[in-house]
Amino acid sequence: MAPATLILLIMFLISQAKSETNNNLPTFILPFAETQYQKVADQQIPILRQNEDPSGYPSEGLPTEDRWQSTNREAWTSGFLAGALWHLSSLADATATATWQNRAQTVQQGLLSMQHRNRSHDVGFIMFSSFGNAFLRTRNSSYLPPLHTAAVTLSGRYNQIVGCTRSWDNQNGAPSERFEVIIDNMMNLELLFWVANYSSNATLYNMAISHAMRTSCEHVRPDGSTWHVVAFNSTDGAVMEKYTVQGYANDSTWARGQAWAVYGFTMAYRYSQNVWFLQTAQKTADFFLGHVGSEEMVPYWDFDAPYRKGYQPRDTSAAAIAASGLLELGEYLGEKYRDAGVKILEGLVKYRADRLAVFKIPAILLNGTKFYNQNDFDSALIYGDYYFLEGLLRLSRYAIVPTPV
Repeated sequence: MAPATLILLIMFLISQAKSETNNNLPTFILPFAETQYQKVADQQIPILRQNEDPSGYPSEGLPTEDRWQSTNREAWTSGFLAGALWHLSSLADATATATWQNRAQTVQQGLLSMQHRNRSHDVGFIMFSSFGNAFLRTRNSSYLPPLHTAAVTLSGRYNQIVGCTRSWDNQNGAPSERFEVIIDNMMNLELLFWVANYSSNATLYNMAISHAMRTSCEHVRPDGSTWHVVAFNSTDGAVMEKYTVQGYANDSTWARGQAWAVYGFTMAYRYSQNVWFLQTAQKTADFFLGHVGSEEMVPYWDFDAPYRKGYQPRDTSAAAIAASGLLELGEYLGEKYRDAGVKILEGLVKYRADRLAVFKIPAILLNGTKFYNQNDFDSALIYGDYYFLEGLLRLSRYAIVPTPV
């Protein structure tokens, strides 16, 4: 056999092996995920059914506990359990689809009133992860009015002078003109983009475009890293301050914030086809991949955390969010990013919640960092599981969901 032919044969075999591994990853991890989330549903659904405003929405879980710590419907994380169950309805065998869908519908019933939640940008997280996924899985038109109302609610936080939707309301004592926007808010733009698409609402679309554009200019540094918070002046749009709340230092790069940027700008490109957003997504992705610094591709909670001076936790939620975003980015920019997303998903399997006998929490992933500065880390996080499942779904389909109506 000629050397050139042998090289081509080896390359083909390697690509086939990689493809087989990639395609088998959802099948490999799915039975475990289904077992864990059947337990979660069995625990939480009775609580959600029996109370008017139940604290039954899982948020985080300590590894050795057998139940999640839960919140009421007001928490930004309240939609992720329903979303995870909707993901499982698409990943599971067809004979189990209806069961998972029924569980998801039951969980999200108590979230309907959140379409009017105007106290923060989190209406996007809450409603799109639940009702958004519900429509995308079922095409049931009854889910559309709550999504439309939620988008209008979110648009009420938009400031035309700043060009963004407000993330947090001002605390007592803060100047009235202070207008804070966090990098996380990129994720809530999907609610605006998606509703704008299906309803042909140019106002919502332009708000989302403006917010993404301003964020790309102010939150993203020249090297592709990101600021967590930018405070604007609502009267003239000027930047008042750039800083962090959840990161290591004001000039450091909080890992989950970087993941929000990778995912968020990729999503913004999907809806707008604006090349600037694609370039920004690539820039933030290149920073993430260039600084992740572990074989499993799971970052420390902050890329600048002093890990050489003592224990610093990693954040599997940041990895899961980035993986899902990278899989989509690979659809636009090629295999480099798709392969990176797959590698992160494969690395996350090493953080399974059953890897030690003493671990009891019915979750998929451990070692999430919720809020390091409040000593809240090395736990299961509902959004880590949600985006991990979304990554598996994207990998299994090769195509990106959701798509505009």
